[in-house]
Amino acid sequence: MVPESACGGSALLSWGQRGTKIIAVADNQTRMQVYPGEVGLSACPVSSYLEAIGALVAHRTGINPQALRSGDVLSLQHLL
Repeated sequence: MVPESACGGSALLSWGQRGTKIIAVADNQTRMQVYPGEVGLSACPVSSYLEAIGALVAHRTGINPQALRSGDVLSLQHLL
């Protein structure tokens, strides 16, 4: 878990090359202003650290964190 705007450090870039799961938290902004897409990192974007914990737990249990976002889930009305 890292602040969304602090993705330019050497350790994080190294982890990204190794395929380590990176969770980028939007609520925590820094002066660095280096975002995951700018340096070619694939990160799971979340709004807060609370959401980041949920994404981490979902990933560890084999659930795609994107499947838990309310905007991406079909409502039951569509299924009936």
